[in-house]
Amino acid sequence: MFASVLGLGIGGGGTPIGSASNIVALSAAHQAGVSIPWPTYLKRARPHAFAALAIANLLGLFRA
Repeated sequence: MFASVLGLGIGGGGTPIGSASNIVALSAAHQAGVSIPWPTYLKRARPHAFAALAIANLLGLFRA
C-alpha cells in the first residue's frame, strides 16, 4: 500500500506527464504561448506533491 501511495503521489502530482490533467494543462499553456520547462514545473510541483504524500501517509497511519 505504501508503494502505491508513494508512486501515485510522486507520479501523478510531481511530474508533468504523471496525469492527464497535467498534460492537458501544459498543452493549453503551450498553445497560449507559455513555455513551462521541466525544471520549473518540478520546482513548483514538488511542495504540493510532498504535501499530498504526507497527508496520505498520515491517513494511512491513523486508519490502520
